[in-house]
Amino acid sequence: GDQWSLSKILGAPEIGGVTIRGFGRIIDLKDDLLVVGDPSANVGSDSNAGVVMIFSRNEGGANQWGLVTHFLDVNAPENPRFPTDVAISNDLMIAADDLNDRALLFRRINNSWSYSKHLQPEESEVDDRFGISVEAEGDHIAVGALNGNDALSPTNSGSVHIFERNAGGANHFGQTTQITGSSPEFIDRFGESARLREGLLVVGAPGAQQVYVFANFTGAWEEQQLISPPQGTAFGNAEFGLDVDYHKGSLI
Repeated sequence: GDQWSLSKILGAPEIGGVTIRGFGRIIDLKDDLLVVGDPSANVGSDSNAGVVMIFSRNEGGANQWGLVTHFLDVNAPENPRFPTDVAISNDLMIAADDLNDRALLFRRINNSWSYSKHLQPEESEVDDRFGISVEAEGDHIAVGALNGNDALSPTNSGSVHIFERNAGGANHFGQTTQITGSSPEFIDRFGESARLREGLLVVGAPGAQQVYVFANFTGAWEEQQLISPPQGTAFGNAEFGLDVDYHKGSLI
């Protein structure tokens, strides 16, 4: 009804060879799927190697939210940060590592999850912080790049890369566009937060106290609104847009 009550406390699962140290730091929920990332997890003798875990609502029984599978880093660089962020949606899961400009795509085929590919951004440069945020819905994946719009001025303003399922071939997930805000600022941190829901892409730029709303109504992503803190409100050192969410007409 209208009353919320505690359903279950989900603790860190036991995974052989993995020591989970930060369970719940990074999460995403979509329908009956929950993905949890722990970048501080130790794998064997490797400290902070990271792990990503996928849970399903009815795995192990009704509303048990049991562990379906887990993933370790794929071709880990020397200093990984796996994952920076995670996203899940039906048959897609993305785990990012912004320290090394990586976004790893995992897919579910016939109820079995497996690694698919590294998403390749166009016109990327070292230290773009590609992967600072990730989102997935249907046939689209959004990946934030904190320094990634390659603008001459203002520098270090961000962007969001959009990948589409069949761009470049069936299930290829090639990049189709790179989104930037209409009012970029120096170190605006555009793309540090993002939410892709119901055909809308909401992007936070907390360095500039801004939140953008984009939509893909005509086959192209277009900016619909730029939101700033309410006038007359003393926000001080607040970072408006540091986190965003959208669901059925409400934006927080």
